[in-house]
Amino acid sequence: AGDAYFAAKSAHRMERLTASGCTLLLVSHSSSQILQFCKRAVFMHQGHIREDGPALEVVKHYEEYIAELTQEERRHAQAADALSRAAQLDTAEVQVEVAPQLDYATPNWQRDQIEVLLRQPPLVESTATKERVSRWAAEKGLKISRVDVRNQKGHVNNVVEAGQPCTIEVEIVAEENGVYSPRIAILIMSLEGVGIVRHLSEPMPFELKAGKSWIARLHYEQLQLAKGDFVFSAALFKFYDPDDTSTAVRYDLLSRSFALRVIPLQRSEPALVNLPCTWEHWPQ
Repeated sequence: AGDAYFAAKSAHRMERLTASGCTLLLVSHSSSQILQFCKRAVFMHQGHIREDGPALEVVKHYEEYIAELTQEERRHAQAADALSRAAQLDTAEVQVEVAPQLDYATPNWQRDQIEVLLRQPPLVESTATKERVSRWAAEKGLKISRVDVRNQKGHVNNVVEAGQPCTIEVEIVAEENGVYSPRIAILIMSLEGVGIVRHLSEPMPFELKAGKSWIARLHYEQLQLAKGDFVFSAALFKFYDPDDTSTAVRYDLLSRSFALRVIPLQRSEPALVNLPCTWEHWPQ
C-alpha cells in the first residue's frame, strides 16, 4: 500500500524485523511477498493445514492449485456455453435444477484437488534442479519432458558465468499425432519472485507423432545476468497474446522449477543485470 517510498520503507522494516531474530507471521495471497520475506510457509485450505515447508515449494503448490481451479472453471464455462447453445436450438422447454452455491462455499470438485496435485511425482527430467517440478494444469497435446541449462562449453550445468554464452534447452514430447505451432516462454525470476526477464518465442510449426520428441533452444551469446541465484519457469503455449494473457491456452507450464546460478565477473558486483552501454565524454 502507499507510494513507492512507503512500500520500500515498509519492506526494509520487515527485513530488519526478520533479521533481528523475531518471528514474523505474514498472512497473504501474494506469492511475491511470501517469497520476499519468508523462509517457511504454511498453506491453509478451509481451516486446515495442507502443506508446511520451504516457502518456494509451498508457493509452487499453491500456484498449481490456483491454476487447476482456473482450468476447471474454464472447462465448466465451456460446458455451460455448449449447453446454452444446445438449449437455444431445442424448441422444447427444458427445466434444469441447479443447487444454490453460496459465495463463501467451496465446490466439492475443488476440495480434494490439492491432494491430487501434491501426490503427483516429478514428471520432468532435469539436471538443472533437484527440486520437485511444479506442473500446472493444461491442454492435452504437447508436454515438456526435459529442461537443461548448458554453459559456454556446452556442458549441462546450472552454474554459469556472467557475460559468457549460455543455452536453455527444452525437450518437448507429443502426447498424440498432430501438426503443432507452439510458442515457448521462459521467465527468469529472483528467489523472491521478482521477474527479471521473459523470453517469448514466435510460433514454431512442426509435425510430430505421439511419443516423439522435439528440441528447442534459447541461446545467449553473452549472458547479461550479473550475479545471483535465480529460478525460471518454462511454458509451452497453444495460443498466447502478450497483450492479453487471460486468453492464453497452454500445453504445459512448469512454474519456478529450474535453478540458475550466475557467477559474477567481479566479486564486488552489486547488481543483478548487466546492460550493454557506451560512455561518452567531452570538455565543457
